[in-house]
Amino acid sequence: MFDTGCVMTTDGFGGSPNGDTQQILNSDWPKYPENFVERPPIPVWVRVEWDRDGEQWCPGEADRWNHWFVRLQFDSEPRAIQRLTWVKPRDVRRRNPNDTECGTEPARGEAAAPGR
Repeated sequence: MFDTGCVMTTDGFGGSPNGDTQQILNSDWPKYPENFVERPPIPVWVRVEWDRDGEQWCPGEADRWNHWFVRLQFDSEPRAIQRLTWVKPRDVRRRNPNDTECGTEPARGEAAAPGR
């Protein structure tokens, strides 16, 4: 038997022992994520429903998507258990690469989800 140390999963996991991470309640992973083609990253805002902090729009980069799913890599988000998540396209907006502050709504005039 081996010691898994600090290996973490997101299924039913409420965060790290010191409480600095949170589950993303609106994550929606595709059945076969390995079938998605990696694309050049696009700066986006992603709507995140944190399990403790509620809804926020956070900066990230979309690097895989189709009409039903978008994979996001967070720029710098210490609450994310993993540095990435999958969400529905309705939860993603393009952003100016210089905008990096989380907020309650995306910047005005931002475009629709990547690939639209």
